[in-house]
Amino acid sequence: MHRFFADFPYYSSSPWVEKYIIIEKKTISEKEVEFKVQLDLVDSTGSLGSDIALVGVVKKDDKWYVSRVAPGSKKTIGFWNTPDSINLRK
Repeated sequence: MHRFFADFPYYSSSPWVEKYIIIEKKTISEKEVEFKVQLDLVDSTGSLGSDIALVGVVKKDDKWYVSRVAPGSKKTIGFWNTPDSINLRK
């Protein structure tokens, strides 16, 4: 079993957020806010560039909770899509 994993062709890891910058804040109501966030992505091979996300938060019982995370534009690819869905756009 060890030999199988040792010989497996690993290429890279899944991307993760190295750094984020809040670009824009949009107040929807007293209990709902949406942020446009730039995500700087990396994986085990290095930088993958930046992506944009829309992050919605809601206030409930005096605490803020993330209510949704969505792509920030149609050009966004990052971790929002699978390789199949990206290839369908071409």
